[in-house]
Amino acid sequence: MPIEIPIGQGIARSVVLYDRPEVVTDNRLDPRHITDDAMRLSERTVPLLQDERVVGVIDSEHSVAGFFGGCHFEVLETVASMAVARIEDGEHMRAALAACVAEKELLLREVHHRVKNNLQIISSLVMLRIDRIEDPAVRRMLEENVQRVRAMALIHRQMYAGDSMSAIDLGAYVRQLVAAPAPDTRLLVEADALEVAGDHAVPLSIILNELITNAIKHGRTGSAGKAACMEFGVRAAGARALLTVRDHGPGIRPGTDPRLSESLGLTLVETLSRQLRARLDYAGDGGTRVSLDFPVRPDAT
Repeated sequence: MPIEIPIGQGIARSVVLYDRPEVVTDNRLDPRHITDDAMRLSERTVPLLQDERVVGVIDSEHSVAGFFGGCHFEVLETVASMAVARIEDGEHMRAALAACVAEKELLLREVHHRVKNNLQIISSLVMLRIDRIEDPAVRRMLEENVQRVRAMALIHRQMYAGDSMSAIDLGAYVRQLVAAPAPDTRLLVEADALEVAGDHAVPLSIILNELITNAIKHGRTGSAGKAACMEFGVRAAGARALLTVRDHGPGIRPGTDPRLSESLGLTLVETLSRQLRARLDYAGDGGTRVSLDFPVRPDAT
């Protein structure tokens, strides 16, 4: 049965230090021998050599003195060579896998970078057209669509610039998305660092963009010259998270259900919330407060 030999002790230590096999015909006469509960008198030890470097040893012992002969040495040398070959195969496989992973990550970063650039080109082309449109309603509609495209572009920017290309930090994303508020708008952001899967990132970005747009549009108190105040929150709670957007405007009119609105923005919020299997809640006390309780991972409930 196998025994444990402390690292750096015994006859195996000499094999490692001097890079050569050892044969002991009677361990009782060798001071290097580490005794155990069953006396093993004969010992044959060979090094595992990889690129002239000892990476391990194979040690064989027997209870009969002088047991090991030339044939045993050849067998152990063959086993040692086979073991080294397997070690090298494993190292080559790990190196090849690491190279594949690195190449895949590089390609994914490039894909996210190009998608972000293409989305920015689209938004820029639309903005060039907006400057020639005189109808305020049409201009506003196109500007809202440009903002939606920019919100999605920011997702891809986070993915290629961050540590993970399959998830984003939602807290950091919220801060970036609201970094440039509308004039006369005061923002309060309290967001945990929360990693959400890429499958959730794009719908969440559109939902956030719509809620921010609505808060800017309807969150005024009506007082001339007074800045609008908006609050954003991201809180992690196990497998789920809570996203909140609140303004201090006039609030939801009594008897109005935002879920029944024909507004494109609120329709997107409702549709994407169902896609995320999220719980969407509106409250109108002292302004409008929208809460989105959603699973952090696509497979969570």
